Amino acid sequence: MPMDFFEQQDKARSKTKWLVLWFVVALFLIWFAIYFVCALVFTANESAHGRTSERSAISISLPDSWQDFWDPGLIAWVTLGVGVVVGTGAGIKAIQLSKGGSAVAEMLGGRPVNPGTNDPDERRLLNVVEEMAIASGTPVPDLYVLDQEPGINAFAAGTTPTNAAIAVTRGALETFNREELQAVIGHEFSHILNGDMRLNIRLMGILAGIIGLAIIGRIVLHGSVLRGHGGSAGGRDRGGGVPILLLGLALLIIGSIGVFFGKLIKSAVSRQREFLADAAAVQFTRNPSGMSSALKRIGGLLDGSQVNSPNAEEASHLFFGNALKGSWSRWFSTHPPLTERIRAIDPEFNGVFSMAEPPGKSARGSERQSETAEAEAFAGFAQGEDPRAAPATPLTPSQSQTEAESSEIPVHVDSVLPSIGSPNNRHLDYAAELMGSLPATIREAVRDPFGACAIVYCLLLSSEETVRDTQLQALKRQAIPAMLQEAQRLLPQVRQLPPQHKLSLIDLALPTLRELSSNQYDRFRSDIRALIEADEQMDLFEYVLEKVLRHHLDPEFGREKKRQLAHYHSVRGLIQECRILLSAMAHLGHKDAASINRAFNEGTQQLGLSHPQLQLLELKDCRLDQIDTALDTVSLATARVQKRILKALAYAVAADGLVRQKEAQLLRAIADHLGCPVPPFVKNA
Repeated sequence: MPMDFFEQQDKARSKTKWLVLWFVVALFLIWFAIYFVCALVFTANESAHGRTSERSAISISLPDSWQDFWDPGLIAWVTLGVGVVVGTGAGIKAIQLSKGGSAVAEMLGGRPVNPGTNDPDERRLLNVVEEMAIASGTPVPDLYVLDQEPGINAFAAGTTPTNAAIAVTRGALETFNREELQAVIGHEFSHILNGDMRLNIRLMGILAGIIGLAIIGRIVLHGSVLRGHGGSAGGRDRGGGVPILLLGLALLIIGSIGVFFGKLIKSAVSRQREFLADAAAVQFTRNPSGMSSALKRIGGLLDGSQVNSPNAEEASHLFFGNALKGSWSRWFSTHPPLTERIRAIDPEFNGVFSMAEPPGKSARGSERQSETAEAEAFAGFAQGEDPRAAPATPLTPSQSQTEAESSEIPVHVDSVLPSIGSPNNRHLDYAAELMGSLPATIREAVRDPFGACAIVYCLLLSSEETVRDTQLQALKRQAIPAMLQEAQRLLPQVRQLPPQHKLSLIDLALPTLRELSSNQYDRFRSDIRALIEADEQMDLFEYVLEKVLRHHLDPEFGREKKRQLAHYHSVRGLIQECRILLSAMAHLGHKDAASINRAFNEGTQQLGLSHPQLQLLELKDCRLDQIDTALDTVSLATARVQKRILKALAYAVAADGLVRQKEAQLLRAIADHLGCPVPPFVKNA
């Protein structure tokens, strides 16, 4: 049974709330422990200085009453100190990780995979990840290889699917066959889709803050010991240094205890999510043997899944397999035992692991031959004449836009919502077919920033000659001449693509477009706006394309609006927004009045509301700017409210049992804006 994306998002948010609660409790206990020690130490110090004998020993005793114990000045200083140390530690880590998954991958020694790589193993990894991304309806994550890691492991990191990164160790890359690699990447995509990544990043920040106390304690303790051995100040300095020494020791112990319990929480959360990710990967690929075989390889390899990076401990909960040496207590293990994970997939497993062959020697001979041939073909393309210098091809479309947009996909309405965040093997088959059908020039163009920009321009160029001429004139005035020539070269092949491939092409291009500089991105945005405004109107596809691009790229270049917390917990507060979105969807996919009304009513019934304002709008009142405003408001709703609204829209779309390209595009744009990855619409998915 498919997993509920929205339920998983709510669970992830719920776990985050509990983490915050436990963090607050832990901070209070840490604060109290430090204050208790400070009260005893400084009270004892004052008592010692009041004695007549210089050589009297310092004695620590409890105050006579609790009223004497609470010193407002000391409370303020301890609160300030704990807040500054923990806040600084967590803040520094948050800044380090603000780049998303790439920052984590680089922290662990990852090397970015060049989209134009000739390495057969890296090409295979790139192809698998691209297929998974298209099948799940997410942008292609950044890819990294941990070259110095012979063990078998992988991880996904980031705060959103937009800034996600996937990294694999060199051992995994060279040992896994394609089925095993696909299962592991499916496991990591589950973490991306189910909200695990943000949870894991927050765990790293919380632990970094608590660790700061232990580090400060170690520094204070070390400084106090050095000062005590200085010898120049005599007994007076040594006596005065004792409270500082005790305070440093207390900070070290209390901080270490905090880290101890923080790791317990981190491990417990991680273990629970690993079983879910394994099950999701099997559901995605419909290939249990791929996942069980991958786990068995870990058990049979000498290095197992161990990661040697000095930062492995900090990020241990991110990995596919246990990245650390075996723990003395299962409570501290970030992953369930391999035998338990395998038996959850293969109940017949006898618990015996056979030794895996060394990396590069696995049973992938036939695969390596095909992958080498693919790499050689690409190398020939890469080493040939620069395609941008090729003669310009006339800008003539191969088919009319009207014909392209008329395609329909039979889809059962009950299959739309469950597929969000939970793609299956039919979506994966579709993605593999799409990748196989793309011309080589298109595949390579989306992996080059220059070509990726040109492809976006091609997607926006109209099939109507007069409009296209106006667009080209606008582009000539501000675009780089070579960019225009590249778009001219690619346009015939882009125009031949089926309309349902267009947004998937954007998913492939997004990671490449993130490589633009800030100035290049501003120019790219300006070019897109010029193409859209050339005919003084915006059609639906132009709206969808710009919406998707800006949603995923603006945060990368610091152009994102400040995020707000969800404050709509009921559909009743979003009546007008639902009215606009449902009316637009009903008009978009249906022509006669009866069909339009039926689609609108199908949607409103799913909202479970009877409201006088929830009435069908005329087509002229469903403007794109109104849809845009409605989406911005709905994005502030909780996951459960967004689920109800998307379900209503899905019922409106599939009221006649068909999903048309325009409907699919708008639904994708709406869901994408809400952070809900919608897989491609596939027959019988």
